[in-house]
Amino acid sequence: MNILINAFGAVNSGGITVLEKISDELLQNQHNQYIFICNHNEAIMKLVDKYKDLNNVEFQIVVRKGFLYRMYFENIIFKKIINNHAINLIYNFSGTRQFFINIPQLIKVQNLLFYSKKLDNSYKLNSQFILWIKQVFLKRIVFKFMLNRSKHIEIQSSHVKSCLLNFINTRERLFYVKSDIDVSDGLFLAPKQYNFSKKIKFLYIVGPHFEHLHKNLIDFTSAMSGMSNKDIDFEINITLTNEQLNNSKFGTPL
Repeated sequence: MNILINAFGAVNSGGITVLEKISDELLQNQHNQYIFICNHNEAIMKLVDKYKDLNNVEFQIVVRKGFLYRMYFENIIFKKIINNHAINLIYNFSGTRQFFINIPQLIKVQNLLFYSKKLDNSYKLNSQFILWIKQVFLKRIVFKFMLNRSKHIEIQSSHVKSCLLNFINTRERLFYVKSDIDVSDGLFLAPKQYNFSKKIKFLYIVGPHFEHLHKNLIDFTSAMSGMSNKDIDFEINITLTNEQLNNSKFGTPL
């Protein structure tokens, strides 16, 4: 088979780590030919270098130019790639914005930024209706249309499916549950017993959608508020990766 890997959504270290894990799994089948479509960034170029000696892998690197350019590329340019390389299947690593492509596709839903009632309620409670339209609703329309056109959807857990039930008809879809987490024993440290009479330091690693209200932030804030109400002494340190910052509206750090 000739498979097109649509990895436009991999723009930060976390997403690219998951993409690398999936790529290692896919490339175990040397009978398939893979074409990766990716945004240009430092982490992606390291991935390109890792697979440069494989004969069944080709990377096409695209300079990121925004939402409308991605729609153009995924509908017009993809069609040319499909014809030129006799593509049999598209694996959309992080959603898609395709309207006119009719070959079989598998869409991966990685997060619930656009499919969460909890998030909708948070915008509503904070009277942020215009911001909700801008950050969530308009993109939800596009992504819902894409999901409704796809029969095969990859999710990380049954929880994701239950959230999607609020927005799309799932009865005619085939869901594949596949976790992105590597649970090898060697990756985990032994549990520690913390002394709650001393100050506890939390490291909160901001996700790729840190410019948006996010369900993880809502849950984290709720947990910290609960600790504060119990008079537990704690400190929060917040960090994010260079890739996340560079791909945000804030641009490259000084």
